[in-house]
Amino acid sequence: MRPGEAAWLTVGVTDASDDPSWGSGYAKHSIGGILRDVELIALPATHLVSLHVTTDLDPTRSDATLAVTAEMAREAGVETSVELALVDPDGRPTALPIDTIRFASGALEQRLVTRVATPATWDAEHPRLYTLTANMRAGGAIVETVTRRFGFREVERRGNKLLVNGREVKLRGGCRHDVHPLRGRSTTPELDERDARLFRDANINFIRTSHYPPSEAFLDACDRYGLYVEEEAAVCFLDAHGNRPTQDDPAYAGRYLSQVAEMVERDRSHPSVLLWSLGNESEWGANLAATYTHVKQVDPTRPVIFSYPEKVPPGTAAFDILSVHYPAHDADLSSKPLPRLNDEFGHVACYNLETLRRDPGVRDAWGASLRKFWQRMFAADGCLGGAIWGLVDEVFLKGDAPTGYGEWGIVDGWRRPKPEYWHVKKAYSPVRIEEGTRAVPGAGEPLEIPIGNWFDHTNLKELAARWRVGAEGGLLTGLDVPPHEEGRLVVPPRAWHAGDAAELVFERADGVLVDRFRLPLGTAPPALATPQGPAPRLVEDAKTLAVVGSRFRLVFSKITGLLTGGWYDGVRVLEGGPSLTLGAAPLGPWSLDSVSATAEADEVVVRIAGSHSLVLVGLEVRVDGQGLITTRYAFNNPSAGASELGVAYLLPASVGALSWERRALWSVYPDDHIGRAAGRAPRTGPGSGARYRSEPGWAWALDELDWYLDGTAARGGRGTNDFRSLKANVLWAAAELAGSAVGVRAESDGTGAVRCAVQEDGRVQLHILNQWAYPDLGWGNISTGLEAGGNRSGEVRLRLVASVAAPHHPDR
Repeated sequence: MRPGEAAWLTVGVTDASDDPSWGSGYAKHSIGGILRDVELIALPATHLVSLHVTTDLDPTRSDATLAVTAEMAREAGVETSVELALVDPDGRPTALPIDTIRFASGALEQRLVTRVATPATWDAEHPRLYTLTANMRAGGAIVETVTRRFGFREVERRGNKLLVNGREVKLRGGCRHDVHPLRGRSTTPELDERDARLFRDANINFIRTSHYPPSEAFLDACDRYGLYVEEEAAVCFLDAHGNRPTQDDPAYAGRYLSQVAEMVERDRSHPSVLLWSLGNESEWGANLAATYTHVKQVDPTRPVIFSYPEKVPPGTAAFDILSVHYPAHDADLSSKPLPRLNDEFGHVACYNLETLRRDPGVRDAWGASLRKFWQRMFAADGCLGGAIWGLVDEVFLKGDAPTGYGEWGIVDGWRRPKPEYWHVKKAYSPVRIEEGTRAVPGAGEPLEIPIGNWFDHTNLKELAARWRVGAEGGLLTGLDVPPHEEGRLVVPPRAWHAGDAAELVFERADGVLVDRFRLPLGTAPPALATPQGPAPRLVEDAKTLAVVGSRFRLVFSKITGLLTGGWYDGVRVLEGGPSLTLGAAPLGPWSLDSVSATAEADEVVVRIAGSHSLVLVGLEVRVDGQGLITTRYAFNNPSAGASELGVAYLLPASVGALSWERRALWSVYPDDHIGRAAGRAPRTGPGSGARYRSEPGWAWALDELDWYLDGTAARGGRGTNDFRSLKANVLWAAAELAGSAVGVRAESDGTGAVRCAVQEDGRVQLHILNQWAYPDLGWGNISTGLEAGGNRSGEVRLRLVASVAAPHHPDR
């Protein structure tokens, strides 16, 4: 073909159902086809076929060896060479003692080894990249130029530890798929870079590319942003989920080897690639054994991992790192003689559809599991770390099931942070300060706070650290804590007072937030108010019992025993209740046995007895003269599967928001996080206008529609994620009525919870809980259910208020 002539290109695509990479039997989401960019390149007759860079640090980690391997195609009789030029991370030329690869006559591959003095090393916390330029000369003329960006770093397994540049590393990771709501498994360089930056900003330092190699653009971004990568071959679910057992079939040997060989050939010069994975959750066989042998021969500089290692016969050389999937949060995470990597753990809530429909707060509750997991992983001898499943939402059908799954990310498909994202950032934070109240220092004394450094290669003095108490603040100086060690930070002397809060901020040199803390000083938990008089009046007729105070009126039916209405300053604030709530456990219809009322000191007490089928219930509603409603309940035979324990009251359809203060897992949250310590959640907002396959312009917390959970039945109207999510460990939580200052406020000592549920008719059921759990979270997470059987009792408090403004709590 001559330049200028037209040419036809014919491309064939095969997505064979017996291929080792085929995943459609498990998830109907195609991984075949052309999903990445394809380039057609015109090359001279003499050109480079491959160019690989390998580095090795000397024992003192001061100087390094640079090895460059070049393979070429050449014209016979043409003198060829490759001239090398090296530029450091700051753009300055770096001299090479040997800078030319010369090919002997007929030779097609040559290796150059040279020394580099005191190079800047690459690690995930200091992603310093050098640029190597290779000019290919043929017959004296430069015919081709190739560049490689790489880092000086070495990886070593020493016993049950993995070292990078001589230091033990701990991998704070997650599993990533290529996915986008509009592009399927096809991504763009911009999206790949966005992902790398998003995960780096969440204090993640490790990505598992489940279950196929990523794009070159993603690895380039990992090189730049500092993310270690477990790069996985496109070998998945062998002899599982309906896939054929081809792992021992010699007819398939070429397919297995090509998957791994192409991956290693393309990506071995990337410093971010920390280890190679032979495949995901598969039966072992001869074809996989051949891929292990190939990888170790071609690239002996990196360890190899395989899941499931328990499928490998004892004594077989198959992996250097032990892969474990889904350990329990309280399991023994230590390991010998090999390092252990939990490269799938802590599954984000996804399969428990009914819980997710009822309460998005399960995503906030997941944070406690991750915090416990990571604290134990870091401390466990031989535990290398783990990778959360997963990082990005994706939705697909499973087999022939009528519903799909895949909302398992810490960000959604549009890359909006979900509640899990902040939990990851906080749990994985390398800056370790215990949350909670501190004692007030003496006047003019400094505030000293223990601090741990869970970075692998960074001294805390490399961070920009600031403190603030009220209007005062400044830089934290003298913070010198080496990696994996403990120390103390010192806030300068000042005039301290009980109720102060020390705010601490830690940022990287490039301005990226590492962590923030807000530590109250010398505050005591608020005391619950006692009943106040004068006692309300009790007014009774043939059909009703009415409790009447100076500003409120509650009316109970003698037929049902329950409220028919409650008014404050003439505004209707209650429409029903109290009713027993057990969360996921069903209750039969309510049947009244008796109802009576008496006046006692500062309260009127309404006693209600009845049953929900076989569950016998006793309710005692105590109303004081200021509108405090204390509801005591007792019942027998609680159903198995109960996920909540408490009382619910029915509120009008005019409820427009929920406000609260609570004792949260972390001291600092983003303003739109459903688990924040204090906030106001609107019942509705821009999320009511969501359209399928259209990118939302609002925070995930304001979503009201979810096609994954509800399919074509997604009509909205059930409230925002923020409004509907359970608020745990509340001090108070108030339901606001639109267009009115009055409302109702649940009050607690920090041990109760509140959840709003919008009913079909638009009214809101306010659940006030003494106990709650997510028994279906599963996958090793904290997921203990409530005890079933026996007699149970509890007490909750609800106050009718003229304003839902927050009561004062000095620790918030």
